[in-house]
Amino acid sequence: MVTFRVTATTPASPEDIVDNIFEVANWTRFQGWGPIPSIVAVEMSQPTGSRVGTIFKVENSDGSTHEESVLELAPNHRLTMRMDKFSPPLNKIADHFIERWHFRIQDGRTFLTREFELHPRGFAAGILLRPIASLLKKAIQRHTDAMVGSPG
Repeated sequence: MVTFRVTATTPASPEDIVDNIFEVANWTRFQGWGPIPSIVAVEMSQPTGSRVGTIFKVENSDGSTHEESVLELAPNHRLTMRMDKFSPPLNKIADHFIERWHFRIQDGRTFLTREFELHPRGFAAGILLRPIASLLKKAIQRHTDAMVGSPG
């Protein structure tokens, strides 16, 4: 498993941040980094009465696709999502990714952390995921900064 995290501070509430995540139009703000593609389209299917179980079908600028599913939502504390069903070539090396958003409110500001676990399909795949993780971390930090209005 390959892991990384990014952090940010914002005056926005955790509820506002989560609401923005569930607004499909906001997903295309993810710009990628180097060979990490941008998001160009997203379809959302949400179960009635709950955000848990929501599935986002993502299409990227390079034609690749994947799905992101909401596994857990603890308002004002955390959001956990699973990325999987990767199209080639990523599906050859990655089984799934887990993303955890952690929120802490202090002095009217929200301190957020996005933690990622990249689960490879084997030992060699884990070696290949390391440089991908480095680039993905840069893309995620830029995206997080843009979401909360921090300088990137």
